[in-house]
Amino acid sequence: MFILIASLLNFFSAGRADAACVDFATKVGKPLMPVVYVGELGSRQVRVALWADDSTHVSGFYGYNDKEGTLALRGTLDALKNGVELDEYDESDNRTGHFDLRFEVPAGTFPGVKDLSPYDCEYLIGVRAVGPASTPEQVVLGRDLWLDRRYDEERQQNELTAFHLQRAILKGDAKEVAALLAYPFDTQDEHGVISEWATSDEVLKNYRTTVGRRAADIRSAVPHALPTTSYGSTFSDRSICLSKGKVTQICRSGCKDGCP
Repeated sequence: MFILIASLLNFFSAGRADAACVDFATKVGKPLMPVVYVGELGSRQVRVALWADDSTHVSGFYGYNDKEGTLALRGTLDALKNGVELDEYDESDNRTGHFDLRFEVPAGTFPGVKDLSPYDCEYLIGVRAVGPASTPEQVVLGRDLWLDRRYDEERQQNELTAFHLQRAILKGDAKEVAALLAYPFDTQDEHGVISEWATSDEVLKNYRTTVGRRAADIRSAVPHALPTTSYGSTFSDRSICLSKGKVTQICRSGCKDGCP
């Protein structure tokens, strides 16, 4: 088992044995401003929030693109700051998995660049295993933004809405989608032109040219650890805006002037 994990770690890394995120506990993963990493866990997409409880202990949570709710993470930062080992717990505090991750630039990320030290905190790669007899899943994560814990209540409310919106769009349930929107509701096309829809009836009549076009690229979006401010949260590459548990705007690509 340990030989297999070591082989996977070496295969997906760029080969720097001295990579270390020395600032993780002091600058990168603060308790009130956790750092968010995004990427792949096996064949699924995840968003992972991590913070340092002290110079050694790390906590956090993560969620999948296709699953409601998050899983808690608790573990340690190694003495050389090369990586973290994290145990995963469900809502009943049952241990459900283990992560062995290290701060390492994935192989091929910066071809020809010899000094990768500026990126020592930017990536986490490694494996997740459920038990000694399980086959480890590959984990490749890159740093995104931070979470402001002052807005946790707002964020959690919006994440639940984002999950239900994702499911409704993928099911093609236009009525359920319309029920999750705040009215008047805005859409923005690829040129930044904004259209306003006053009622759910208007949205339903124009569904294919407004909300309906999001089905193709929302499948891999992760409705967890969403960037959130006093204005609300953003979802799906910052192309969907949410506030107080409702969707306020959907953009063809990233909302060009931010959320309303």
